[in-house]
Amino acid sequence: VNLTISTTTDASGFYQIPNVDVGTYNAIANKTGYFPDNATVMIYGGVTTNQDLYLAPLDHIIVAPSPINVDAAGNRQFTAVGYDAWGNEIEWLTFTWTTDVGSVDPTGLFTAQTTTGVVGYVRATNGTVSGDAVVTIVSSYIEVLYPNSGEILIIGDACEILWSASGGTAPLTVK
Repeated sequence: VNLTISTTTDASGFYQIPNVDVGTYNAIANKTGYFPDNATVMIYGGVTTNQDLYLAPLDHIIVAPSPINVDAAGNRQFTAVGYDAWGNEIEWLTFTWTTDVGSVDPTGLFTAQTTTGVVGYVRATNGTVSGDAVVTIVSSYIEVLYPNSGEILIIGDACEILWSASGGTAPLTVK
């Protein structure tokens, strides 16, 4: 039999659930912005049962990716995850997103400003806790990473090189 009984605590954090039948129950305490707790509780007839449950508050937020280069006027999706002081992920958090180097929408989609060479942040906030990703605004670029240090390429030569554009690398053949 599935049974769900809900209650709220008083100002001191105490709760009561009266008139519960004898049996074994899974008690779950949760609150938005806190890591939940649960316990197996055995209810016996004619006695009061006490069960403490502890909610761990949001301690820190990690925003990813960080650090990251973003092309001027380019887009990048950021994600945020909140944790309690013991490193437990807290689910169902919502974040307010802000930045000082462009704009960011409510889902964490960032659009870079057009001025390059600027370092700033994309920030996710929940209540009084926030986390930042470090963002550098760059001009669109291709950085050639030669296979052999000091190799000189002459126009018209065929060679295979690695290239990097905004942090990603892939093989590229130049002919």
